Amino acid sequence: MAGEIRAPDLVKVDIEGHAHKAGPGARASLAASRPIVIVASHCAVDAEGVHAILDPLGYCATRIVARLGRATGAIGHDFIFRPAGVSLLRTIGSVPPRC
Repeated sequence: MAGEIRAPDLVKVDIEGHAHKAGPGARASLAASRPIVIVASHCAVDAEGVHAILDPLGYCATRIVARLGRATGAIGHDFIFRPAGVSLLRTIGSVPPRC
């Protein structure tokens, strides 16, 4: 229908250590549309806050980028969060989900 805004399939969050602040406002949309979420983790509070929002919604995290020389644990890495049971290739492939 013209004028409708469709739900996102992918959300990218990279707001320099404040991703955990964006999550609570997006929780209802994330729960309803279940998009794949890419998050840049800049600090421990960020990483813990994002997991606190997405884990209860049934999201699984996979680290996708390591910034060599300064990354430790979840800090300084990008993650893909996907709803459990959803393949990262859900629209172009038939890879079975692993969580």
